[in-house]
Amino acid sequence: MFKKVFGLLVCVVIFIGIVGCSKEKEITLGTYVLDSDIGFLVISIDEGSKFTFVNPVLSSIPPTGNYNLKNGKITLVFDENNKYVFELKEESLVFDKGASVIVTGDYPGFEGIENGVIFNYSVG
Repeated sequence: MFKKVFGLLVCVVIFIGIVGCSKEKEITLGTYVLDSDIGFLVISIDEGSKFTFVNPVLSSIPPTGNYNLKNGKITLVFDENNKYVFELKEESLVFDKGASVIVTGDYPGFEGIENGVIFNYSVG
Protein backbone atom coordinates (compact mmCIF):
# COMPACT_ATOMS: atom_id res chain seq x y z
CA MET A 1 0.00 0.00 0.00
CA PHE A 2 2.81 2.42 0.91
CA LYS A 3 4.48 1.84 -2.47
CA LYS A 4 1.26 2.73 -4.34
CA VAL A 5 0.74 5.94 -2.35
CA PHE A 6 4.41 6.88 -2.73
CA GLY A 7 4.29 6.16 -6.47
CA LEU A 8 1.14 8.27 -6.86
CA LEU A 9 2.77 11.10 -4.91
CA VAL A 10 5.86 10.99 -7.14
CA CYS A 11 3.66 11.15 -10.27
CA VAL A 12 1.77 14.17 -8.93
CA VAL A 13 5.03 16.00 -8.11
CA ILE A 14 6.42 15.29 -11.59
CA PHE A 15 3.18 16.47 -13.24
CA ILE A 16 3.19 19.72 -11.25
CA GLY A 17 6.84 20.26 -12.15
CA ILE A 18 6.19 19.80 -15.86
CA VAL A 19 3.10 22.02 -15.89
CA GLY A 20 4.81 24.70 -13.81
CA CYS A 21 7.90 24.82 -16.05
CA SER A 22 6.00 25.02 -19.33
CA LYS A 23 4.88 28.63 -18.88
CA GLU A 24 4.87 30.59 -22.15
CA LYS A 25 7.39 33.40 -22.42
CA GLU A 26 5.93 36.87 -22.11
CA ILE A 27 6.92 39.91 -24.14
CA THR A 28 7.56 43.33 -22.68
CA LEU A 29 5.19 45.88 -24.21
CA GLY A 30 6.93 48.85 -25.77
CA THR A 31 9.37 49.75 -28.53
CA TYR A 32 11.99 47.50 -30.15
CA VAL A 33 14.56 49.17 -32.41
CA LEU A 34 16.88 48.02 -35.20
CA ASP A 35 19.51 50.56 -36.20
CA SER A 36 21.53 49.03 -39.04
CA ASP A 37 22.82 49.43 -42.57
CA ILE A 38 19.31 48.93 -43.98
CA GLY A 39 17.97 51.79 -41.88
CA PHE A 40 16.23 52.55 -38.66
CA LEU A 41 13.26 50.26 -38.04
CA VAL A 42 10.90 50.23 -35.08
CA ILE A 43 8.43 47.63 -33.81
CA SER A 44 5.94 48.87 -31.26
CA ILE A 45 4.33 46.06 -29.25
CA ASP A 46 1.06 47.24 -27.73
CA GLU A 47 -1.73 45.94 -25.49
CA GLY A 48 -4.42 43.77 -27.01
CA SER A 49 -1.91 41.81 -29.13
CA LYS A 50 -1.46 44.78 -31.50
CA PHE A 51 1.75 46.02 -33.11
CA THR A 52 3.02 48.76 -35.41
CA PHE A 53 6.06 48.24 -37.67
CA VAL A 54 7.71 51.51 -38.69
CA ASN A 55 10.30 52.34 -41.32
CA PRO A 56 10.44 56.14 -40.92
CA VAL A 57 12.02 56.65 -44.35
CA LEU A 58 9.63 54.53 -46.42
CA SER A 59 6.34 54.43 -44.53
CA SER A 60 4.10 57.44 -44.28
CA ILE A 61 1.39 55.17 -42.84
CA PRO A 62 3.07 52.43 -40.81
CA PRO A 63 1.62 48.94 -41.20
CA THR A 64 -0.15 47.53 -38.17
CA GLY A 65 -1.53 44.15 -37.25
CA ASN A 66 -1.90 41.55 -34.55
CA TYR A 67 0.75 39.39 -32.95
CA ASN A 68 0.69 36.04 -31.24
CA LEU A 69 3.12 34.31 -28.90
CA LYS A 70 3.86 30.60 -29.12
CA ASN A 71 6.83 28.45 -28.15
CA GLY A 72 9.07 31.42 -27.35
CA LYS A 73 8.38 33.14 -30.67
CA ILE A 74 6.31 36.17 -31.59
CA THR A 75 4.63 36.29 -34.98
CA LEU A 76 3.64 39.70 -36.34
CA VAL A 77 0.74 39.23 -38.75
CA PHE A 78 0.16 42.07 -41.23
CA ASP A 79 -2.26 40.11 -43.40
CA GLU A 80 -2.62 36.58 -44.77
CA ASN A 81 0.42 37.10 -47.04
CA ASN A 82 2.89 38.76 -44.67
CA LYS A 83 3.99 37.31 -41.33
CA TYR A 84 7.22 38.18 -39.54
CA VAL A 85 8.52 35.73 -36.93
CA PHE A 86 10.93 36.65 -34.13
CA GLU A 87 12.47 34.62 -31.33
CA LEU A 88 12.16 36.19 -27.88
CA LYS A 89 15.62 36.59 -26.34
CA GLU A 90 15.59 38.44 -23.01
CA GLU A 91 14.76 42.06 -23.95
CA SER A 92 15.27 41.56 -27.70
CA LEU A 93 13.54 40.16 -30.78
CA VAL A 94 15.68 38.06 -33.14
CA PHE A 95 14.31 37.87 -36.69
CA ASP A 96 13.65 34.38 -38.09
CA LYS A 97 13.45 34.94 -41.84
CA GLY A 98 13.05 31.23 -42.61
CA ALA A 99 9.86 31.00 -40.54
CA SER A 100 8.50 34.30 -41.90
CA VAL A 101 6.24 34.80 -44.92
CA ILE A 102 7.10 37.95 -46.85
CA VAL A 103 5.60 39.14 -50.14
CA THR A 104 8.12 41.50 -51.73
CA GLY A 105 6.71 44.94 -52.42
CA ASP A 106 3.73 44.77 -50.05
CA TYR A 107 5.61 46.69 -47.34
CA PRO A 108 8.60 48.48 -48.95
CA GLY A 109 11.82 48.23 -46.99
CA PHE A 110 10.81 45.39 -44.71
CA GLU A 111 11.81 42.56 -47.06
CA GLY A 112 15.47 43.67 -46.74
CA ILE A 113 15.69 42.52 -43.12
CA GLU A 114 18.25 39.72 -42.85
CA ASN A 115 17.89 36.55 -40.78
CA GLY A 116 19.13 36.90 -37.24
CA VAL A 117 19.06 40.69 -36.95
CA ILE A 118 18.19 41.89 -33.47
CA PHE A 119 15.60 44.47 -32.49
CA ASN A 120 16.53 45.71 -29.00
CA TYR A 121 14.01 46.91 -26.43
CA SER A 122 14.18 50.67 -26.04
CA VAL A 123 13.31 52.24 -22.71
CA GLY A 124 11.54 55.59 -23.01
